Amino acid sequence: MTRWSRIASGFYLLRLTAILLFASFVFPTGIVGQVYVSGCVSNQFQEKVKDVRVVVASTQQVFRTDNYGGFRATLPELGDTLLFIQRGYQVLRVPIHSSDYIEVQITMFPGDVALRRNRLASIIQGRGNQQLRWTVANESYSALAENPFVTTMELPMLAFAANNNYATYSNIRRFLHMDEFVPPDAIRVEEVLNYFNLFYRKPPVNQVFSGGSVLTTCPWNSQRHLLFSQVSARPIDMSKAPVNNLVLLIDVSGSMDKPNKLALIKSGIQKMLANVRPADTISLITYGSTVAVWQERVPGTEIESIIRQLERIQPSGPTPGEEGIREAYRVARRCFIPHGNNRIILASDGDFNVGLQTERELEQLIDEQQKQGVSLTCLGVGMGNYKDSKLSVLAYKGNGNFSYIDNDMEAERVLVTELSQSMFTVASEVQVHVNFNPLLVRKHRLLGYDNARTALKDTTSRLLGGEIGAGHGLVAVFELELFPDAGQNRKAVADLRVDYIDPRHKRRDYFAVVCPNKVIPFELADSASRRTAALLLFALKLRLSPSVADVSWRQLSAFAREAFSSSRVPVHQEFLELVEAARKLYTSKRARRELKPN
Repeated sequence: MTRWSRIASGFYLLRLTAILLFASFVFPTGIVGQVYVSGCVSNQFQEKVKDVRVVVASTQQVFRTDNYGGFRATLPELGDTLLFIQRGYQVLRVPIHSSDYIEVQITMFPGDVALRRNRLASIIQGRGNQQLRWTVANESYSALAENPFVTTMELPMLAFAANNNYATYSNIRRFLHMDEFVPPDAIRVEEVLNYFNLFYRKPPVNQVFSGGSVLTTCPWNSQRHLLFSQVSARPIDMSKAPVNNLVLLIDVSGSMDKPNKLALIKSGIQKMLANVRPADTISLITYGSTVAVWQERVPGTEIESIIRQLERIQPSGPTPGEEGIREAYRVARRCFIPHGNNRIILASDGDFNVGLQTERELEQLIDEQQKQGVSLTCLGVGMGNYKDSKLSVLAYKGNGNFSYIDNDMEAERVLVTELSQSMFTVASEVQVHVNFNPLLVRKHRLLGYDNARTALKDTTSRLLGGEIGAGHGLVAVFELELFPDAGQNRKAVADLRVDYIDPRHKRRDYFAVVCPNKVIPFELADSASRRTAALLLFALKLRLSPSVADVSWRQLSAFAREAFSSSRVPVHQEFLELVEAARKLYTSKRARRELKPN
């Protein structure tokens, strides 16, 4: 060590000693000797709890947990106590005797446990079959468990949440047009049926719903039967429809800079805006590099200003979806129209990367927001980084609906042609309860409305109702195993009850459908039943369902042609083209190589 470095080192030690001596005289010993304690707070369901107040007993200083339940608190000394306080939870006192990292569990009050909701699609006893799972590129889908057969004597009743989502079908079309296998978890069977609305029958005047059922033999299993139960919601007279308070929330992050993303959304929204009424109001918000409110509460008479702003939007930056959603709800509340259609329309690929990101976090975010009477419609776009799992959660929790837009025709269909179905609610919190006659039905299973596996793991989960739009036809299909002598019994095979809230009168009501025990040979069934069965079989084959493993793609192709060949409706002809494309892809050498379970 050189002479100068020895002098510098000595000067540094002298200076440090002086500082410590000064601190010992000026500052209380408790502050100099303060202790830092960090940890994580969860509840009894192993969920991280954010925004918990962490109070130091001796000083009453308050700290809070972050979005992931983490905290860091300062104590004067060891031997103190921390209090963990959160609304809906019992206060927890934790003595602190060391500075080690601690894991804390707080407990919900019993009443709040009863109200806790997870996003079950249906309540059915038993477990689904394990399936081959994969995804494409960086896309994400919720892992689904296919509904199993259950014994009627043990469980005569099942329930499911109704909706008028149909994102799955256009997403299937996108994959098959790219000559790609469809991830099984991307297939929500009921959405394929929703897309076609085959059973729709206009209800009588002054009725919200009409309904009926058809019982046929099962075309792919001679030992089974199919029960088609359908409910149709009343259409809406657009001249008398509620006034719109629409908040357009558009993802303009860098990931949206593709022709099949932002450009497609802008084109579709411009077509929708051409049909707004003078009394409607529109607000425009974007999120990307920043969250920006471009315009707020613009009347329908000045809609050109919104269109001009849309044309100026350019994609850039990250994806702060959380803050964008929060701002959209703030604007929707400021512009709220009593007895109106207050709705946020979120257009995104769902690839949130700033703020809350996981499905569970987004679910909790919407839970906090949706109690204000504002619905959330989600429009998914894009490929490669498309997050179906996130957008479906947002729409479901937001009392709204979910569509996937893969081309200009689909954008026009969703935002113009069938706007009333996706924008105007005639029934909310819709739950369908079905009771099967145990004297006639040995076993039953619901085809579609499959649950996310994460929801099934949660024993406190309960059914959360869905939303039905004006002019929508809901169909639920059940596969039944009847007793051999069931045909001799003339009692109903099942009865179905639709429980819902009428948004106009803010009251709970119900609609009942009796399903008679009258079996029709499938070949003699009406065209709606035969076409629905073809769509159902197509969806189950794409899901690689074991229940239709014995049905070949060639048989499915012939079955679909027989059901749809007499129709000249363009979407019906397109379906036959998709079946043929799937047949070639799923029977190729590539399929035999790539579709083997791990």
